[in-house]
Amino acid sequence: MRLIAMIALALIIYESCHRKERVEKEENHIHIEEKQEIMEKEKKRKIYYCPMHPQYTSDKPGSCPICGMNLVELKEEEKTKRHKTYYCPMHPEYKSDKPGSCPTCGMDLIELEEKKIQSAIHISPEKQQMIGVKFSEVRKIDLIKEIRTVAKFEYNEKNIFIYSLKFSGWIEKLYANFTGKYVRKGETLFEIYSPDVVSAQEEYLSVLRLAESKTGDFEEILQKAKRRLLWWSIPEDVVKEIEKTKEPKRAIPMKSPWSGFIIEKNIFEGKFVEAGENIFKIADISEIWAICDIYESDTQFIKIGTPVLITTSYSNKRFYGKVSFIYPSIDPQTRTVRIRVDISNKDFEVKAEMFGEAYIRVHLGQRLAIPESAVLDTGTKKIVFVDLGNGYIEPKEIETGERASGYIEVKNGLEELERVAESANFLINSESKLQEALKIFGPSKGTQHERMDIQR
Repeated sequence: MRLIAMIALALIIYESCHRKERVEKEENHIHIEEKQEIMEKEKKRKIYYCPMHPQYTSDKPGSCPICGMNLVELKEEEKTKRHKTYYCPMHPEYKSDKPGSCPTCGMDLIELEEKKIQSAIHISPEKQQMIGVKFSEVRKIDLIKEIRTVAKFEYNEKNIFIYSLKFSGWIEKLYANFTGKYVRKGETLFEIYSPDVVSAQEEYLSVLRLAESKTGDFEEILQKAKRRLLWWSIPEDVVKEIEKTKEPKRAIPMKSPWSGFIIEKNIFEGKFVEAGENIFKIADISEIWAICDIYESDTQFIKIGTPVLITTSYSNKRFYGKVSFIYPSIDPQTRTVRIRVDISNKDFEVKAEMFGEAYIRVHLGQRLAIPESAVLDTGTKKIVFVDLGNGYIEPKEIETGERASGYIEVKNGLEELERVAESANFLINSESKLQEALKIFGPSKGTQHERMDIQR
């Protein structure tokens, strides 16, 4: 009897467990069916997004609350498709979504590392076109650096002359009577009376009369007396006139030894001048200097003989010259070095203290370079966006060199023929920051569609 009771109890327990297991299976089956139904509904659900603000999505058509643009439907295939990217190691610009060989060199394509794909951002070709993304290849080009600076014209110090006398006297007649007057070589500047010069003339005439009388050999004494007048810079034609008239001249005309402009005048009619006193300063401006300030970082490109083009705002004429001197010191305030350029100025078109604009073109040779617009300068880093193909763009830090003619030298970080974005970099950068922000927040309610949209 006890045995029958134990068997009945065991049957009851078995039936209870079996029923519980059957009920759990039925419930699991119901849950799976419900989940599948929910996923099917989710797949069939239409999603709309704003092309300009992809972070905003909606399950209904309408307009973007940020910019008012009409929302666009997210296509079904764009929600689920994932790409594998293959590229040629020798020609990284060639990429494909299928394995195979490179059409350029025949090398087998290799799959782009998943890690590299994960570090990249994905922007569909349609969206790239919408925001104006353009790509440029990294190439070796002939870089020509152009240095522009201000040029100031100054007198050529080699062509500045000081006029002074070797004897004292009074100015009786002044012909070069104002500053700025142009005088030619041999032109009379003034007439001067000097008792010393009159005495020297009388001495010369006395010896000359004795020599002509042939009463003795006075040739040597005559030449000494004549040399005394000439060494005082008495014009030779005046000495010949004295020999001819046999009369001393009271006022001696003094002539200019050079052609140029009087830039300083220190005499007036009737003034007594001492021997050695500065009377005139005369400058010949047929050749003039252009002084240019070059930044400290650009001095490495400047050499003696470097050609320079100078233009002015008041003339259509171009002035060409070459660097003739590089000053040995640097301005501590502006951190610039002065260079000197010799300019021909036969027509006196350029005046001292005028300003112009100097252009210096320096050939840097063949260097790896990209457009300047392709580089995003954060202040501490130089970032470019490299095209990985199939809409993937990878931000990469590079080391840059010289800038020239709209291009910037790439020293490290890029290979020749790689493709980088040369426009819309700020929009791409904004897109990458948005994706990073979404990754930080992780999966959460209400962000699923935004993530799908970004992965377009």
